[in-house]
Amino acid sequence: MKMSNIKPLFPRINGENVYVLTQAEYLTGAEKALIFDLQYLCGVGSNALANPETGQYMSIGGMARELKRDRISVSKWVTSLLRKGIILQIINRQEIEKYGRPVTERPLFLNPEIVFRGDPERISGNLCRLVLENDVLENSGILLERKVSTTPWLKPGACRERS
Repeated sequence: MKMSNIKPLFPRINGENVYVLTQAEYLTGAEKALIFDLQYLCGVGSNALANPETGQYMSIGGMARELKRDRISVSKWVTSLLRKGIILQIINRQEIEKYGRPVTERPLFLNPEIVFRGDPERISGNLCRLVLENDVLENSGILLERKVSTTPWLKPGACRERS
């Protein structure tokens, strides 16, 4: 793997929010370990899980190869983290209606309230809306200390203290 292609902005773990998740016993040790490994695959500013060299969205198999993990285990834990709102996805609803499942590439993103690679005051407005429109954590009664927010007139969002 070429280290020269890695952008200088490193992923930041939101310790306050991880502490809330730990106190709620929301994540297993294996899920925390996968989140730790997935940080490396976060795109700068987007949190998209992408190949660090090509920028292409990563498939489960691609993640497993890149992280030197078993594909079946990665698939199991990614599915669990999707259900828990730690990993987010964009799916094509028309594919779901037609085939009953996604059949093409489905971009995956780490929840920026947990980990963000870039300036936490300049989170993509689309990523913020993805979190807020599908807020599994909040709907599960998990009230994080820091939440993403965005407004129609403020294009980038931010992760700030809960008001």
